[in-house]
Amino acid sequence: MISFYEKSGFRKSYKIKNFFVDNYEKPIYECGIRLTDMIYLTKSLNHLAHLNIETRKTDNKNK
Repeated sequence: MISFYEKSGFRKSYKIKNFFVDNYEKPIYECGIRLTDMIYLTKSLNHLAHLNIETRKTDNKNK
């Protein structure tokens, strides 16, 4: 499954060894493979830098 995300531009950031073994009572399987480590992925959003994105604060006084 990770190869799908890597092809989509994600990269492995870090992993937590034995996360699923230590934190779940029963084994978890995905596509017949037992999950053991949690792998974090990251993706750069630099390609969106040219967009003009505004952030708005909600005015709670009008509610």
